[in-house]
Amino acid sequence: MKSFLLLAFFVLNFNLCAQNIQISSCELEFSKDSIKTAKKKYYPTKEILLNAKNNFLYRYRIVINLKNATGEVAEGIVYRYSISAKFKKKGRTEEGVWSIPFFIDEIRISKLLAGAEKKIYIFDLNLQESLNRIKASDFEIESLKIEIMKEPKKGDERIEIFTNYFPLKKI
Repeated sequence: MKSFLLLAFFVLNFNLCAQNIQISSCELEFSKDSIKTAKKKYYPTKEILLNAKNNFLYRYRIVINLKNATGEVAEGIVYRYSISAKFKKKGRTEEGVWSIPFFIDEIRISKLLAGAEKKIYIFDLNLQESLNRIKASDFEIESLKIEIMKEPKKGDERIEIFTNYFPLKKI
Protein backbone atom coordinates (compact mmCIF):
# COMPACT_ATOMS: atom_id res chain seq x y z
CA MET A 1 0.00 0.00 0.00
CA LYS A 2 2.84 2.39 0.86
CA SER A 3 4.51 1.81 -2.51
CA PHE A 4 1.19 2.47 -4.29
CA LEU A 5 0.74 5.77 -2.42
CA LEU A 6 4.31 6.75 -3.17
CA LEU A 7 3.83 5.95 -6.86
CA ALA A 8 0.54 7.92 -6.94
CA PHE A 9 2.28 10.91 -5.32
CA PHE A 10 5.03 10.93 -7.98
CA VAL A 11 2.56 10.55 -10.86
CA LEU A 12 0.40 13.41 -9.57
CA ASN A 13 3.46 15.55 -8.89
CA PHE A 14 4.78 14.90 -12.44
CA ASN A 15 1.43 15.90 -13.94
CA LEU A 16 1.37 19.15 -11.97
CA CYS A 17 4.90 19.98 -13.06
CA ALA A 18 4.19 19.25 -16.68
CA GLN A 19 1.15 21.51 -16.98
CA ASN A 20 1.92 24.54 -14.81
CA ILE A 21 4.30 26.53 -16.96
CA GLN A 22 2.10 29.40 -17.97
CA ILE A 23 2.26 32.33 -20.34
CA SER A 24 1.40 35.27 -18.11
CA SER A 25 1.49 37.88 -20.89
CA CYS A 26 2.57 38.66 -24.44
CA GLU A 27 3.60 42.23 -25.21
CA LEU A 28 4.82 44.25 -28.16
CA GLU A 29 7.85 46.54 -27.92
CA PHE A 30 9.58 48.88 -30.38
CA SER A 31 13.04 50.39 -30.73
CA LYS A 32 14.03 53.56 -32.57
CA ASP A 33 17.70 52.52 -32.53
CA SER A 34 19.63 51.66 -35.68
CA ILE A 35 20.17 48.03 -36.60
CA LYS A 36 23.89 48.63 -35.94
CA THR A 37 23.28 49.70 -32.33
CA ALA A 38 24.58 46.91 -30.11
CA LYS A 39 22.22 47.36 -27.15
CA LYS A 40 18.88 48.65 -28.36
CA LYS A 41 16.43 50.31 -25.99
CA TYR A 42 12.87 49.01 -26.34
CA TYR A 43 9.59 50.65 -25.32
CA PRO A 44 6.16 49.04 -24.83
CA THR A 45 3.47 49.72 -27.44
CA LYS A 46 0.02 48.41 -28.33
CA GLU A 47 0.23 48.83 -32.11
CA ILE A 48 2.62 48.57 -35.03
CA LEU A 49 3.16 51.88 -36.82
CA LEU A 50 3.61 52.09 -40.61
CA ASN A 51 4.48 55.01 -42.84
CA ALA A 52 2.58 55.93 -46.04
CA LYS A 53 4.67 53.42 -48.05
CA ASN A 54 3.71 50.53 -45.71
CA ASN A 55 7.17 50.35 -44.16
CA PHE A 56 7.69 49.87 -40.45
CA LEU A 57 8.65 53.04 -38.60
CA TYR A 58 10.55 51.11 -35.90
CA ARG A 59 12.03 47.72 -35.06
CA TYR A 60 9.57 45.50 -33.20
CA ARG A 61 9.87 42.51 -30.93
CA ILE A 62 7.38 40.39 -29.04
CA VAL A 63 8.02 39.67 -25.37
CA ILE A 64 6.48 36.52 -23.89
CA ASN A 65 6.43 36.28 -20.09
CA LEU A 66 6.52 32.74 -18.68
CA LYS A 67 6.00 31.56 -15.13
CA ASN A 68 6.82 28.15 -13.70
CA ALA A 69 4.05 27.78 -11.12
CA THR A 70 5.38 24.44 -9.88
CA GLY A 71 7.77 23.52 -7.12
CA GLU A 72 9.97 21.66 -9.61
CA VAL A 73 12.55 22.59 -12.23
CA ALA A 74 11.16 22.32 -15.77
CA GLU A 75 13.55 21.24 -18.51
CA GLY A 76 13.43 20.87 -22.26
CA ILE A 77 10.48 23.20 -22.86
CA VAL A 78 9.48 24.04 -26.42
CA TYR A 79 7.06 26.80 -27.34
CA ARG A 80 5.68 26.92 -30.87
CA TYR A 81 4.20 30.12 -32.25
CA SER A 82 2.59 31.38 -35.42
CA ILE A 83 1.88 34.84 -36.84
CA SER A 84 -1.23 35.50 -38.94
CA ALA A 85 -2.48 38.66 -40.62
CA LYS A 86 -5.96 40.12 -40.92
CA PHE A 87 -6.47 41.41 -44.48
CA LYS A 88 -9.07 43.86 -45.68
CA LYS A 89 -9.79 45.55 -48.99
CA LYS A 90 -8.09 48.97 -49.21
CA GLY A 91 -10.45 51.85 -48.46
CA ARG A 92 -13.27 49.65 -47.14
CA THR A 93 -14.69 49.65 -43.64
CA GLU A 94 -15.97 46.06 -43.45
CA GLU A 95 -14.35 43.51 -41.19
CA GLY A 96 -11.16 41.90 -42.54
CA VAL A 97 -10.40 38.18 -42.92
CA TRP A 98 -7.70 36.28 -41.01
CA SER A 99 -5.12 34.56 -43.18
CA ILE A 100 -3.47 31.27 -42.48
CA PRO A 101 -0.20 31.72 -40.56
CA PHE A 102 2.59 33.20 -42.68
CA PHE A 103 5.30 32.71 -40.06
CA ILE A 104 5.79 29.67 -37.83
CA ASP A 105 8.71 28.99 -35.50
CA GLU A 106 9.63 27.65 -32.09
CA ILE A 107 11.59 28.70 -29.04
CA ARG A 108 13.46 26.24 -26.83
CA ILE A 109 14.07 26.79 -23.14
CA SER A 110 16.58 24.43 -21.59
CA LYS A 111 15.65 25.04 -17.94
CA LEU A 112 13.14 27.05 -15.92
CA LEU A 113 13.63 26.94 -12.16
CA ALA A 114 10.78 26.25 -9.75
CA GLY A 115 8.62 29.35 -9.24
CA ALA A 116 10.76 31.33 -11.69
CA GLU A 117 9.63 33.80 -14.30
CA LYS A 118 11.34 34.22 -17.65
CA LYS A 119 11.01 36.60 -20.60
CA ILE A 120 11.53 35.20 -24.05
CA TYR A 121 11.87 37.42 -27.10
CA ILE A 122 10.80 37.04 -30.70
CA PHE A 123 12.78 39.42 -32.91
CA ASP A 124 12.68 38.30 -36.52
CA LEU A 125 9.11 37.97 -37.77
CA ASN A 126 9.68 38.63 -41.51
CA LEU A 127 6.87 41.17 -41.28
CA GLN A 128 8.27 43.63 -43.81
CA GLU A 129 8.58 40.84 -46.37
CA SER A 130 4.90 39.96 -45.89
CA LEU A 131 3.89 43.61 -46.21
CA ASN A 132 5.93 43.98 -49.39
CA ARG A 133 4.16 40.99 -50.99
CA ILE A 134 0.73 42.59 -50.67
CA LYS A 135 1.69 46.20 -51.55
CA ALA A 136 0.65 45.76 -55.19
CA SER A 137 -2.69 44.12 -54.32
CA ASP A 138 -5.94 45.83 -53.42
CA PHE A 139 -5.60 44.60 -49.82
CA GLU A 140 -3.84 45.80 -46.70
CA ILE A 141 -2.96 44.26 -43.34
CA GLU A 142 -5.21 45.52 -40.56
CA SER A 143 -3.88 43.50 -37.63
CA LEU A 144 -1.46 40.71 -36.65
CA LYS A 145 -2.23 37.74 -34.43
CA ILE A 146 0.28 35.63 -32.54
CA GLU A 147 -0.68 32.19 -31.22
CA ILE A 148 1.65 30.44 -28.79
CA MET A 149 1.48 26.95 -27.32
CA LYS A 150 3.76 24.76 -25.25
CA GLU A 151 4.69 21.59 -27.04
CA PRO A 152 2.84 18.76 -25.29
CA LYS A 153 4.83 16.37 -23.12
CA LYS A 154 3.98 13.09 -21.50
CA GLY A 155 1.91 13.83 -18.41
CA ASP A 156 0.31 17.04 -19.70
CA GLU A 157 -3.41 17.19 -19.03
CA ARG A 158 -4.32 19.80 -21.62
CA ILE A 159 -3.00 21.98 -24.39
CA GLU A 160 -3.58 25.70 -24.13
CA ILE A 161 -3.10 28.22 -26.92
CA PHE A 162 -2.35 31.80 -25.91
CA THR A 163 -3.51 34.40 -28.45
CA ASN A 164 -2.75 38.12 -28.70
CA TYR A 165 -3.54 40.75 -31.35
CA PHE A 166 -1.50 43.74 -32.53
CA PRO A 167 -3.20 46.32 -34.79
CA LEU A 168 -1.27 48.06 -37.58
CA LYS A 169 -1.70 51.81 -37.92
CA LYS A 170 -0.59 54.06 -40.78
CA ILE A 171 0.65 57.50 -39.80
